[in-house]
Amino acid sequence: MAQAIAPYNSSVIIPAKTGLNDTDKTLIRIGAYTVGSALLGWGIFIGVRTIIRHYVANKSESKSLNDGSAENLAKRLKMAFDNNGLWGTDVEQVRSVFMDIPSKAAFKSVCDEYKRQVHKNMITDLTSELTDGEYYEMQNILAAKPDKTGQQKSFDESEAATYAKRLNAAVNYKVVGFIPGTDEDAIRQALTEIPTKAAWELVRSAYLKLYGVSVDDDLDGDLGVFDFSWRDMIQAKP
Repeated sequence: MAQAIAPYNSSVIIPAKTGLNDTDKTLIRIGAYTVGSALLGWGIFIGVRTIIRHYVANKSESKSLNDGSAENLAKRLKMAFDNNGLWGTDVEQVRSVFMDIPSKAAFKSVCDEYKRQVHKNMITDLTSELTDGEYYEMQNILAAKPDKTGQQKSFDESEAATYAKRLNAAVNYKVVGFIPGTDEDAIRQALTEIPTKAAWELVRSAYLKLYGVSVDDDLDGDLGVFDFSWRDMIQAKP
């Protein structure tokens, strides 16, 4: 009896030849393992780095309640930038932090702690959070500080020039964009720090030399009779 022949089934798919030999397949497997290992290694690196960052940040944060420490100053500066969630930056608090930094060396420590806590560059944040005049004021506050904590810095012509620059920046303060204004708080702070009448005379000379105008005229013109009496502040000095 003749054997029946099965009908042709068009749904049967005959796999096409890939044209890959054993060497090609081996290389593909090696490449896949290499990529997989690299991705796994990168994931482990990111995970470990995140853990270390959290540990370092938490360690710095735990010391931020120590008043006057670099950790505390860095934390206060970030809080001034955040300004309790309100629009803008608490410039008065930023100024207060800069006044509390005892030296240029201490400022570097504050920058380091800020980096540990926030994972961002403090100078970059200062640049974005402050106006040009405000940034210039902080720069001059820092310039007046000694190199190392505990050092005493005499009030000389160089020191007087930093105060002249601070006063000029405050007098030429821009409120928004190109709208002129006066930063009265910055003026008051600068005048408070000038120790004596003799030191004030050095500031007056430096101001005239730097800007070609009298600081007295600039202060009188900007403050007028409705603001605080800056002359009384000078007269009260020894």
